Amino acid sequence: MSLRSFCFLGVFLLILIGVMSSASADWYDSDWEYRKQVTIDSAQVSSNLTNFPICINITDSDLASDAQSDGDDILFTDETDVQLNHEIEYWDDTTGRLIAWVNVTNLSGTDDTIIYMYYGNNACGNQESVHDTWNSNYEAVYHMSGSSYSDIDDSTSNNKDASNDVNTPSYEQTGIIHESVDFENSNYEYIFLSSNFPYISLDNVYSVEAWAKPDSFYSGSGASSRNCMLFARGSYYPFIFSFFEQGRFSVTFHGDDWSYHGCSSNETVVATDVWNYVAVSRNEGSQSLFVNGSIVNSTYDGSDANMDEPYAFYIGSHGTDYPTARYYDGLLDEIRFSSVALSDDWIEATYNSIINATDSDFFTIGIEETESESMEPASEHDMSEEEMKTFTLLVLFGLFFGWGYTVNKPSAGALLVVSGFLLLSTAFTLTSLYSLLGIPSIYILFMGFKKWLYFDEQDTKRKEQRPS
Repeated sequence: MSLRSFCFLGVFLLILIGVMSSASADWYDSDWEYRKQVTIDSAQVSSNLTNFPICINITDSDLASDAQSDGDDILFTDETDVQLNHEIEYWDDTTGRLIAWVNVTNLSGTDDTIIYMYYGNNACGNQESVHDTWNSNYEAVYHMSGSSYSDIDDSTSNNKDASNDVNTPSYEQTGIIHESVDFENSNYEYIFLSSNFPYISLDNVYSVEAWAKPDSFYSGSGASSRNCMLFARGSYYPFIFSFFEQGRFSVTFHGDDWSYHGCSSNETVVATDVWNYVAVSRNEGSQSLFVNGSIVNSTYDGSDANMDEPYAFYIGSHGTDYPTARYYDGLLDEIRFSSVALSDDWIEATYNSIINATDSDFFTIGIEETESESMEPASEHDMSEEEMKTFTLLVLFGLFFGWGYTVNKPSAGALLVVSGFLLLSTAFTLTSLYSLLGIPSIYILFMGFKKWLYFDEQDTKRKEQRPS
C-alpha cells in the first residue's frame, strides 16, 4: 500500500470516528434544556434485574433553578433515550429536594447502568407515570406519607388505599426515605386497609416487604409477645407479619386446626431505634425471611393457611379485640405486597437501593449538561480502565508494526507513525460500527478495504512497469 493511501485511509477513519462519536450521544427532546447522567453502581446489584424500581433521593440546586416549580418537567430516560416510568413522592422547588421512584427497565449486575434525568421544559405537562412505575407483580405499594390515613394511598393501579384508622397514629414522621407513620401500642393505634386482600392467600406465591423502626418489644414468649406490623384476619389468621419474642422477625399463619405455621428468624434479633428492612418471599412449599437484605431463615413445613375470604387487613395491630401485647410500637415505612416470590438478589438490591438512595452511594449524579455539550466527541471524555488497556495494546502493536515495516523498507520510515495511527483509528472505528450497526457493517467495511488494497496494488504495479 502506498503512503498516500495510508494517509488517506487514516484521515477517513478519523472523520468517521468523530461522526459516530457525536451520533451516539442523542438528546431526548430539544424542548428539555438540561439533563444529568445518573450512573447506577453495579457493585450494589448482584444480578441483572428487569423493571426494577430505584429511589432517587437528592437535593440539587440546578433542579431548584431550572425545573418547573411543580416538578412536572422532570423525567428519566435510559441510555438510548427511551423514557422510563417514574413516580415523584416528594419535590421542593425551593431547595431542589427530589424523591423519585424510577422503573429501570434493565438494571445490570455486571456493568454500571446509565440513565438520564431531564428537566428545564416550562411548557410541558406532568411526565409522571405513577402506576406504571410499579410492575404488574406489585399488588400494593404504600410510601406511608401524608397527614392522615386518607393520604396512605396505593401507588399501583390496584388502588388498595387505606380506608380508616383507629386512635389516630402519628403521621408525617421522619421515615427511611421521606415520611412514615408512628404507632403507639399503649394507645391501640392501627390503620385499616381493606376487607378483601386475596393476594395474601398463603396457598399462592407472594412477597411482603416493610421498613420498621421499633421503639420497644414485649418481654415473654409465645403469642402474647407479638408486635404485629401487618395482620390479616378472618375466622382464622391467614397472615401474621410481626416481631416476636423480643425482636425476632416472624411470618406465621393458622392452619385448619388453628396451629401456627411459618418461620421466625432464629439468631437475628432486630434492633430498636434503627431502621430495619424486613421481608418474606414465599413460593409453593418454601418460605424465606430476610432482614436488611440477607436471609435469616428458610425453614418451613410447607403447610397452607386456612383461608376464608374476604378478611380484614390491618397495619399496626393484631385486630380489634386483643390487649396491648398484640399491637406494634414504632415507625413503619415503605410497605409493599407482591404476587410473586421475589428473588434473593431482588430483595438485596431493594435494600441497597433504599439504604443507599443518595448521590455517590447506589448511584452517582453527573454534572448539568445542555444539548450542545452532550454532542462532544467521545475522545474528550475520560477512558474507562478497559478502554485504557485496549488503547495501550493498540499503541504498542502499531509501533511494532511500523518498526518492522521500517526495517524491511528503510525508505518508508515515515510509516512508523502513520501505521500505528491507522491501526488505532481502524480499531476504534470497528468497535463503534459494531456497537451501532452490528456485524454486517464490519463485513462491508472489510470487503471495501480489501478492494481498495487490490486496486492500490494494481496501481503500484502499473507504475513500476512504465518505461523509464
